[in-house]
Amino acid sequence: MRTFLLLLLLVRGAAAANPGDVAQLDHRLETGEETLSTLDQRIREREAARIERDADDVCAAFLLERELFEGGWKRRFEGEVSGVIGAGAFVAFGGELGDVYEGFIPVRRMRGDHYDLNEEETALVGGRSGKAVRFGDPVTVTVQRVDAVRGRVDLDPADG
Repeated sequence: MRTFLLLLLLVRGAAAANPGDVAQLDHRLETGEETLSTLDQRIREREAARIERDADDVCAAFLLERELFEGGWKRRFEGEVSGVIGAGAFVAFGGELGDVYEGFIPVRRMRGDHYDLNEEETALVGGRSGKAVRFGDPVTVTVQRVDAVRGRVDLDPADG
């Protein structure tokens, strides 16, 4: 029965699909360090936090879409890199209606070089130029597309 409950909790997001995580969770349940009730509560809290973040993203996207409709889609925004992954950079930027919007610049839109994530996964580095895009770097962007229902914003670098 406990194995079935563990699998059910894994499906709901209690642990990664890593066998070590499952074994650790099983041990914590067996020794009483964790109960199914507290584990379920933690899962529900994580899910509530995820839903809240998603709702914030959707609201911000609708505000940005309205701001662009009223002020024009060619508008440039000053922001800063808030994260990097192999596929591109996340950028946080402010506007008139929203304090902080966030969008994504795919590496394929970063012109002039081919960018790859460095070994430490802290920067996107140009293969030819060696130019790096790091967390906290200032960047000027334009909005390429807003998918308000999903809370996603696609960006283009405005300065090249």
